[in-house]
This record gives sequence, structure tokens and C-alpha cells, in this order.
Amino acid sequence: MTSFCLRLSAVWLLFAATSVSAGVSDANRTSIMVVGAYHFVSKANLVNMPIDDPLSPARQAQIKALVDRLSAFHPTKVVLEETSGTSDLEQHYQDYLHDRWTLEASEPYQIGFRLAKQLGLPRVYLIQVDADFDFDSVSAYAKAHAQTYLVDASRELSERLMRRATQIQSRGTVTDVYRYFNSEAAIRLNDATYTYLCRIGDDANFVGADLVAAWHRRNLRMFAKLSRLSGPGERILVLYGQGHAYLLRDFIRQAPDMKLVEAEPLLR
Repeated sequence: MTSFCLRLSAVWLLFAATSVSAGVSDANRTSIMVVGAYHFVSKANLVNMPIDDPLSPARQAQIKALVDRLSAFHPTKVVLEETSGTSDLEQHYQDYLHDRWTLEASEPYQIGFRLAKQLGLPRVYLIQVDADFDFDSVSAYAKAHAQTYLVDASRELSERLMRRATQIQSRGTVTDVYRYFNSEAAIRLNDATYTYLCRIGDDANFVGADLVAAWHRRNLRMFAKLSRLSGPGERILVLYGQGHAYLLRDFIRQAPDMKLVEAEPLLR
């Protein structure tokens, strides 16, 4: 018995030593804040909320107030939602720095450009990855196999999220809407939609699960691109559609060399 206990203790000591050697000190971790955005200009999402004019004087003042709040994170890099290599976003930012570009209505410009310039950052970064998200074929399968109730359940969660955000927008500020979208409850509600979609199909055809797997693969590839921007002491703010927040935050949490910084406290 004594011999067994000694061997067991040796195993635990080895495990502890390995864990310590694999650890990363806070000073060497990259701090990353994921800010879940709602789109000022309609995107090709399955469910969208109606947006009032972000260029109105009132909303412009609110957007500037939001940027001031986010600047308190002191990011060294700002990551925006556009397709790198097929977008003029990066060049537009250079033009904006030299007063040659008027900000468009979308949130990468209104929030991302303002934030990066206010912080004196020389460039913005893009991690977008395109994917074939063939929802129509999954929806058609569900209709043909009496599984539309799963599509309806998923959509109901999305609509619940958007209804609440629309209510907040109707009487609140841009920061108020961002506060809601970046709450743990709202982030989980959005991600929960996929728990219904993945069930569409049968044991011979995982059409719904494959669709959700494509969504996970896309976000994992985006995380891989994000990781290439990381480094000791870096502070990265990622401004992305709120639907990406759950997975990106989860990947960051799991990375030993990264530290997830919650956005919600800055939005209170």
C-alpha cells in the first residue's frame, strides 16, 4: 500500500511540474476583448433587427460615447469584420487617417475606425473567413422530412434576441444595445439557435450537424488568424457580429497564452 501511495504521489508531482512548465504568466499572455456587434447596415443574416439611422446627430453622439468607453481597454490592435484581401477596408482606414475618407454607416467604420484612430493605431486588422453556409438546403430537408419545427425553434430564439434588442434601441442608446448584446444571456441565446439546427437529419444524413460544423470551422479558422496577431503584452479588441462571440470567446478562454477580457463592464 505504501509503495502504491509513493508511486501515486510521484505521478501527481510529475503532473504538477508539467502543468507549471506549460503555464504562461499574465505578462506574456495576450489580452483579448470580443465586442459582439449589431450591424448598422443589414447583412445577409437569417434574422436581422430593424436599424434606425446611425448617421443621425443623436446616434453619432452615442457612437462617439461608445468609442470612448471601448478605448478604456487600451487595445494595441483593433480587429474588424471584413474579408481581408477582397475588401478596401484597410486602405480606407489609411485614407481616414489622412482625412481622405468619409465614414460609411457600417459599424467597422463608425466604431472600429474611430476607435483605432483615437488610440493612434497605424492600421486595422482583419480575420474574416468565408464559408459555404447552405441554410436553404437544410431548410428544404427539414420541410421534406417533417422537421420544420426545429427550424422554427431556432428562428424563435433569434427573433427573441432581436425583439429585445429592438425594444432597447427604440428608447435607449447605442451603448444600451451593445450592453445587451454583450451580456452572457444574449450571447448564449444566440448560440443556442444551433442546438436545434444541428438535429435536422437522421442517422444516415447529418445535414444539420454538418451545417453547424461548418459554422464552427469558420470561427475556428478566424481564431487561428486572430492567434497570429497575438503576442506578449498585446491587447486586441475584436469588433465582430454578436453571433461569433460565443465561439471566439470560448476559444480564447481555452488558449493558455490568451486572456479573455469581458466587454460588458465597459458598457455598464
